Amino acid sequence: MSASEWSVAARKEALWLSFRSHAKYELLNRLTKNRFGSEWFIQVGDEETKLIDWLAANDQVTAQVIQGHEA
Repeated sequence: MSASEWSVAARKEALWLSFRSHAKYELLNRLTKNRFGSEWFIQVGDEETKLIDWLAANDQVTAQVIQGHEA
């Protein structure tokens, strides 16, 4: 699925999850998995990685949310 297709579908879910989630990590965790609980992956060039791992490596706020949850 392309990123543009995913974002259209995820936009409505993100709004619903923002009201339902109790913590930033819960929202992040739910947005990086599909409705069946399987991880979303991102492909950059020839490499494929979990979306949550890519976000943690490329976004400081996401990394802080994950670190705060693990602490």
